[in-house]
Amino acid sequence: SRVGRSPPIINGDADNARRVIKVYIWSFVNSHQRLKPLPAKSSKVASSPDFIFCNSSLFDSFPSTPAGFVSNYTLNLTGNLGVTGSGNFTAIVGQIPVLIIDLDATKNSGPAMQAKIQALGIGVDYVTVFPASVNLYASVFLCLGIYPNNTVLSSTQGTLLASYLNGGGKLYMEGGDTWAYDATTAVHTMFKITGTADGSGDMGTVLGQTGTFTQGQTFIYSSENSYMDHIDPISPAFSILKNQSPVYGTGVAYNSGVYKAIGTSHEFGGLNDGTYPSTKQELMYRYLDFFGLIPPPPPPQV
Repeated sequence: SRVGRSPPIINGDADNARRVIKVYIWSFVNSHQRLKPLPAKSSKVASSPDFIFCNSSLFDSFPSTPAGFVSNYTLNLTGNLGVTGSGNFTAIVGQIPVLIIDLDATKNSGPAMQAKIQALGIGVDYVTVFPASVNLYASVFLCLGIYPNNTVLSSTQGTLLASYLNGGGKLYMEGGDTWAYDATTAVHTMFKITGTADGSGDMGTVLGQTGTFTQGQTFIYSSENSYMDHIDPISPAFSILKNQSPVYGTGVAYNSGVYKAIGTSHEFGGLNDGTYPSTKQELMYRYLDFFGLIPPPPPPQV
C-alpha cells in the first residue's frame, strides 16, 4: 500500500481560512499495479491543539486553526487476507510558512536560510525574483545583499510589503545599505529601525542581547563586510544583535501586535557556527519561533 495526499496545503490563499484535504489510500494489486482508491476512515484524529477532524475520507480544519499550522498524520491500514500497511504525511493549514526572496547577487544567505528552515521540517519556497504577491505566505525572508552586490528595494516593492505586514504578515529583511543609505520605502518605517550610520567594514563578532530571544548567542561574522549600516530600535522595537567592537546595532525585532518584523544589516549566511546555542540553525529556530511558526510538539502516543 502507498499513502498519498492532495493537496499538501489545506488553505492555499490568505483570504480563505479553511479548505478540505482529501486523503487517498491506493492499493497496488498484483504485478500490474492497478490502482484502487480506498476510503480513509477514522473516528478520531489526534491533534494538539484540536484543530483537525476527520469525516469519512475528508480531513478538515476548524476555523480557529492558525495560518501555517503543520498537521502530522499517521495512517494504519488493515485489509482482507491479512494485508496491513502504514504511512506518515503532513499538511500545512493556511499559508505556506516561509518564502525566501533572494535578491542578493552573491546568494550568501538565501540558500543557507532554506537549508536551516527545511531542517526544521517547515515548508519553504525560494525565489530569486520579487513576486507579484506574497500573500500566500505566513512569513517572508528578504535578502538584499551587501554593497556592491546589493539590490535597492523599490518603492513599489516596499508598498507591497507594507500592505502584507498590515494584513498580519511576518517579515525578515537583511541588507547592508537598506537602513541608513538607500532611500526608504513604506515598509522601512514599519520595522521601527533608525539607521544611525552608513558604517564601514568593521563587523567582527556579533552578540545576541540579554533579555531577548537571541540571549546567549555569539557569532563570528565572515561574509561581505562593507558599508555595514548601524541600526538602533525605536521603542517598543528592541535590539537583538550588536557588533561587539566597535559597538553598534546590527539586528532589531518588532512585534506591533498586528505584524512582526526583524531587520538586520548583516548577512545570515555570514554568521559562523560555533558551540550551541551559537549556530545558524538555532538562530533560525528562534527567528521562526518569534514569528509564531514553530509547530507545537505532537501529542503523546497512547
